Amino acid sequence: MFRERPTDFEWLVLGDSLVALDSGGPTPLAVSDQRLALIARDIRGDLKHARSDSPEHRETHRVLVEAERSLRNTSGGYWVAAADPQAAAEAHTGSVARSKLVRAALLSDGAARLIDEFRIASWSTGLDILERKGPGEFIDQVRQAELSDPDCKRWPRGKVHDDATVAFLQP
Repeated sequence: MFRERPTDFEWLVLGDSLVALDSGGPTPLAVSDQRLALIARDIRGDLKHARSDSPEHRETHRVLVEAERSLRNTSGGYWVAAADPQAAAEAHTGSVARSKLVRAALLSDGAARLIDEFRIASWSTGLDILERKGPGEFIDQVRQAELSDPDCKRWPRGKVHDDATVAFLQP
């Protein structure tokens, strides 16, 4: 989430969302909630090494989802908004002065793959794409990368495609 205030912009990151903040420095600040990635790391490793269309992959994915669900919205686990108001208190939050913010983006982890997982772009380049061509082009580039690796070999991951959502802000 991103909220405009009279003197600053407040941000909130929870679950599989990220915020990228460009204050005009050499590198934008990207903030994500890594708690989900820390759950069942051994299973995630197995999943990344199984062929994406194999029975082994499907079974490993099922086991991972089960492990994740058992720790959702629990102390020591990870938090998602869903129907639990307590999740808001567990979010990562911060603010940036209005006078310092040049541009910002809110992204789902599926959209952030272009930068975080595939390393096709940096946060600066990603924000440039958003500024010049918009979220549609950004997501198109994510999808092109995913389709170039349908077996998840170049970039080992749990699934070929993930949800991809982007919102761009330029005050």
